[in-house]
Amino acid sequence: MLWEKCKEIESDIVEMRRELHQIPELGFHLPKTRAYVIRKLEEIGVPYILSEKDSSIVATMKCARPGKTLAFRADMDALPIQEETGLPFASLLFFKRRKSLRRGRLL
Repeated sequence: MLWEKCKEIESDIVEMRRELHQIPELGFHLPKTRAYVIRKLEEIGVPYILSEKDSSIVATMKCARPGKTLAFRADMDALPIQEETGLPFASLLFFKRRKSLRRGRLL
């Protein structure tokens, strides 16, 4: 059942990843990335808290049932390298490439 739900949103997730991949930003100042994530959180009604020191965001998703807490962390910054993939969703910025979302971690 969970797998079917994941498949239902797979194309949306791929689209979001590709959109983020086109706007890589370095370091702790990530205004475009932060704005993108905020817009997506607001679209689905997820409350969030913004850091005043950097571009970090803490979003809280409540479940219908009480239980264990799951925390997920993901890096949002890019690497200072030139992307040469030739893919249609390649970085639009010279010498910046988004890190792989595989860097996300369950805590």
